[in-house]
Amino acid sequence: METVNKFFADKVAKVCASTDNAPPPTYTHAPPGPSLREFSTLSDDDIITGVRQPPDKSSVAHPLPTFVLKQIIDLITPFVTQLFRRSLVTSRFPSRFKDASITQVVKQESGT
Repeated sequence: METVNKFFADKVAKVCASTDNAPPPTYTHAPPGPSLREFSTLSDDDIITGVRQPPDKSSVAHPLPTFVLKQIIDLITPFVTQLFRRSLVTSRFPSRFKDASITQVVKQESGT
């Protein structure tokens, strides 16, 4: 564990050193007027595209592997579309979907 801590401490120190003399960031304000007041309605095609586009990566924490979801999306699209529409209309997102599993992956420095 000490090796991991040292790795990240060194990484942060390198980033701080490389940006030490950098000018402060500049920001621009959004012009008055535009705002996001509503979402466009999701279609079945939006859902199918959203499921089929990403790579087939999966997590052991997911109850359904991505490649299986891609195979059955045509069957379950009406239900998934309805779930997303209701979530947007009610401004509610199921608590179960808010869980995340984060795994630390330490990359070896190049040349080692």
